[in-house]
Amino acid sequence: MDDRKKRLFKILGIACIVFAAFIAYLMYFNFGLEISGMPGANNEGVQITVKNASLHAIRNIEVFVKDSNGSESRIMEVPLLNPGEDRNVLLSEIHSANGEVSIEARAPQHIAVSKKIKIESYSQESLEFNVEVEGNRKMFNNSQATFTVKACNLEHEDEEAQIALEFDATFFANIPSAESVKVTVKSGECIAQEFKMMPKALGKTTIAFNTTIEQINKRIEKEVEIIE
Repeated sequence: MDDRKKRLFKILGIACIVFAAFIAYLMYFNFGLEISGMPGANNEGVQITVKNASLHAIRNIEVFVKDSNGSESRIMEVPLLNPGEDRNVLLSEIHSANGEVSIEARAPQHIAVSKKIKIESYSQESLEFNVEVEGNRKMFNNSQATFTVKACNLEHEDEEAQIALEFDATFFANIPSAESVKVTVKSGECIAQEFKMMPKALGKTTIAFNTTIEQINKRIEKEVEIIE
């Protein structure tokens, strides 16, 4: 075999390896996110679930809801989903002219996944319970920071709310007493519940506050940055 043929076979061999690696990358890394929707508890709102159906961990997942005009709103951020894990969020107030809502999940180096979910049979009414979170986005390392969850009950009856804090233990010291609390919010009144956190590592991370009232969950996520 002359040198020209050897070079040709070598080039073809390299091209085949590159092509096979590209296909493997597409098969293994680019796919894996799944979206589903179902009625929320007591048929109130729509519970949106994003799942990692791949064999590898997927990081920095964002889930958006799109309206008929193409504008979008982010409804969930998930720093990490391991294989088989899922995360859900309740859309308690939905407005749709055609009886469906479009949901899209994205993650770096993964193909975005979109799904239209029918909502015409879902109740549009939700608990009249407003939840807000107050706190600085930037936090100083090794210096205690405070976040305040404000919950207002516009219902006619007193309600019990459970507020749970989720955080990455890599960035914060564990404070068990602040992770979950139960409070009674009287009709027509508001409460302010403080959560104190102690950063222990520099970087950006996401903390989440889950407020549950009568099996309805309202989740608020905040991206924070810990600095010197």
